[in-house]
Amino acid sequence: VRVKPMSRLRAPLFLVPLALLLLALPAIQPFTLGRVPQSADGILHLYRIVTLEHDMATTGAFWPRYSASLVAGYGAPLFNYYSPQPYQIPALLTRIGLTPAHSFLLALASYTLLGMTGAYQLGRAWSTRAGGLVTAAAYAYAPYTLVNAVARGTLTEMAGLAILPWLMWLLWRLAAHNRARDLMLAAMTYALFIL
Repeated sequence: VRVKPMSRLRAPLFLVPLALLLLALPAIQPFTLGRVPQSADGILHLYRIVTLEHDMATTGAFWPRYSASLVAGYGAPLFNYYSPQPYQIPALLTRIGLTPAHSFLLALASYTLLGMTGAYQLGRAWSTRAGGLVTAAAYAYAPYTLVNAVARGTLTEMAGLAILPWLMWLLWRLAAHNRARDLMLAAMTYALFIL
């Protein structure tokens, strides 16, 4: 009986998403309790989700330039100066029936999983699947990521941090393969990161 060396064993592909989810469970556990964690910025981001959802409902604008419901009803051009992109997904979730708090929590968990998946892709590109899992765990449990998610509750930084590993992976692919498709994807991801 011939035994394959460990380096040549391949796990089924479905195990990677399962492993990423299991790795993510402790990191996203604070968002599964059904209440917004006591954080420095969480309530501010929750208000911005409500404001954007209200503007989407009343004016139909996906990117409103002026929010009439801010500043005690006088209004303010908040989204001229602060990107609504990280709030659009939770605002849409609120539009389909979730409470603003639950959509905020789901967005934080989703951004964590999105960033972990991008970190996995980057780690796998530089190493192996196991290296990708280690990179994803390092992303999820980096002190800065945990503080941003739980202690600060900052939805915008979590969204930016979730895009960053994808951007780095696409730039690596562009440098390694020099394909037009990689250039286009890297440019679109970079634009999304800026927004």
